[in-house]
Amino acid sequence: MMTAGCLFWRLLVQLSRLEKESLKEYLVEQIEKLPEQQRMVLVLHYYEELTLKEISKIMHISESRVSQIHTKTILMLRGKVRKWLKDGW
Repeated sequence: MMTAGCLFWRLLVQLSRLEKESLKEYLVEQIEKLPEQQRMVLVLHYYEELTLKEISKIMHISESRVSQIHTKTILMLRGKVRKWLKDGW
């Protein structure tokens, strides 16, 4: 039995190149709209490749708080992508 998360990733793999470009543009727009703290966690983690511990020191918040912000942001973005896919981009 496949989980909803697994189905989500299978769907993303099957997107055409045009759809992937459109999705990338959509994600950039959504990330730019995030509050600064959420955007900073994503940028530091995914672009600067810092660990949550390193991010916590830079942002002067606990590592668990960074983890909470990261999880909340990823879940929110994933939900937006699901809706974007469902609505036919």
